Formats: sequence, structure tokens, C-alpha cells
Amino acid sequence: MADSIRTSVLIISDTHLASPFPNGVPSDLPHIDVLVHAGDLTMVGTVPEYHQVLDMLATIPADVKLVIPGNHDLALDGEWLSRKPERLQEWKLRNGVRELDLELGERQLREAESVWFGEQSRAVKEGVTMLREGTHEIKLKNGAMLKIYASPYQPEFCDWAFAYQKNEDRFNAPEHSLSDATNIATHPVDPAPGATHGRSNTISEIDIMVTHGPPYGRLDFTTHGMKVGCPHLLAAVSRVRPKIHAFGHIHEGWGVERITWDKMGTAALSAPANKTKSFMEAWNAAEYDLNIEKLVPDKDPSNRAPGPIIVDLSNLSAQPAHHEKQTALINAAIMDVSYMPINNPILAFINLAAA
Repeated sequence: MADSIRTSVLIISDTHLASPFPNGVPSDLPHIDVLVHAGDLTMVGTVPEYHQVLDMLATIPADVKLVIPGNHDLALDGEWLSRKPERLQEWKLRNGVRELDLELGERQLREAESVWFGEQSRAVKEGVTMLREGTHEIKLKNGAMLKIYASPYQPEFCDWAFAYQKNEDRFNAPEHSLSDATNIATHPVDPAPGATHGRSNTISEIDIMVTHGPPYGRLDFTTHGMKVGCPHLLAAVSRVRPKIHAFGHIHEGWGVERITWDKMGTAALSAPANKTKSFMEAWNAAEYDLNIEKLVPDKDPSNRAPGPIIVDLSNLSAQPAHHEKQTALINAAIMDVSYMPINNPILAFINLAAA
């Protein structure tokens, strides 16, 4: 079915209890069909903090509101909470965190999830959906069907939540993993049945991928000049080619790029010929002159106009996106490295198929 319905998507991430509109929601804010938050809603993920987040989300007018947790949203990661008490205590002391009662363990998880999940949860009552890891289909009020893949995970970072080791592939089925990766995927990014391109790669019908962490080498540079994104995630993005890949985590990586894939769909892993199969080679790959276009120019945040930055990828744009050939990569971290909310949210327009 042709993608015929123009849809507005407000993308934010790493708000850490702040509003993406610190001066108030602009009176001329365009209608928002769907809001997507790519994680790090809070500072340490306590239940009172989650209610603060919902207070903030209530101020943003959007027909549909979709969120995922990030590494700071600790109490939503049951695996992280189930660690041995001495390890959790060591973590609290090392990070100076006093607000989270880690001794509650499973009870802490239940209390946190009760805010976000279930018909009686505050989030559901207020029209906010926290997406669990995997692929979801959501019918929008404008008549479009949004197909979105969500995952809160990122490579291990200072022992915070929703982490995996750098050699572990969480996003691809084993047959699509890099050669020396350890595959741990329980909800890989699934292709559409029967959809193919090139020789052996597959294209999905996923419109948006939202992950907390970035793909390797794309909007993932730290202030120390290190690439800290995930090559396995990049492999998944290049394989399924969503219209948008939204993420955050690396505050200094804020920005928007559009990549045009080669015929094999895997140009971004390393060289254009894409002979990289190894995890270590992908992780340490040199920077190549790829077919990547900056859609939002680098600019001092103090010189940006208030409100969202508009990125029009729809058919009404002078440069519309080419479905299955291009992906817009959006790091929408609102906070800078000093945890000041100075980065603009991104308002993207895309075309979606009718439900």
C-alpha cells in the first residue's frame, strides 16, 4: 500500500525530568500526530520521578505518545535490579545515588511498572504508551498505521541499566549477526515476510526504529572524540532501512543525518563495498566518505530558535525521503553534556500507509 498519509512525529530523548520546551510549549506548535521519546526519562528512575515525567508529557499536545526507558530509568530494568545486594550497594556509593531504594528489588520493579503498564496505570489513563522491546503496530488518529520497533538497550555504560556487552548482538537474528558477535537477541528487528533486496538482505516494513543508544559511528561521538554507538544496531538499521531511526543517550551527538543506502543496504558499516563482517573490524572501522547528508546544520544552541526543528521527509518536501533507499538518523537528546536542556526537539514529517 502506498504511503499516502502525511504524519507529524515529535522526537525527543534524554529529557532527564526536564521539558523539551523549557520556555513553555510554543503557541504555534504544529499538530503532533505522534510523540516519540527515546529514553532517559528520569535521572535515576524512582516512582516519584516517573510521575514527574508524566506531568511533563501531559503538557505536550499529541494524539499518540510513545516512550521507551533508557539507562537512567533504573527501576524498569528487572535484570539490573536483580543483581546481588552488595553489587547494587557498591553502584550506589560509586554514583552517589541516594534516591533509589535498591533493597526493594522486585517490589521496586512492580511499583515502577504499575505507573506505566496496565489499564489502571497512570500512563495508560493519560494516553502514554511505554513500548516494550520488539515491533509494534499502532493505528494513529489521522488514519495511518505506524510500524515501530523499540528497544531501551545500549552497549554497557558505567554499569547503568538496559546494557549489553559490546560484542553482543541484541538486534539481529543469528543469520544476520557479524561473524564474531555473540547473539543474544530475544526480539530482533524482524523483516517483512517475503521482502527482499540485493541478494540475501531483507527490507522490513518498519517505519520508525526507536532505541535509546545510537548506531556505531553516527551521531555517537563523545566530547573525547570516541565513537560509542553499536555496530550490531547499525547492521540492523542498514538491513531494515526504516524511514527514521530515533535515539539519544549521547547528549553531544544531537543532530539529524540522512543516509542513502547502497544496493546491498549495508554501506554504513565501514567501506562502501561493505566487506566488514567482524565485530572488532566494525567497531574499529575507519571513517569513510559515505553518502550521508546533514539535515540539521551544526549550530550553537544559543542561536537556535525556540521550539522544534522541523525536518520534512514527506512527499510535500522539496527533498522527500526515498522509502527503502534512505533513513533519517535522529539523535534527539534534549540535554547537553552538562545536563542543561538546550537542544531542540525534532519535528519530523513522514508519509505512512493507511491503516
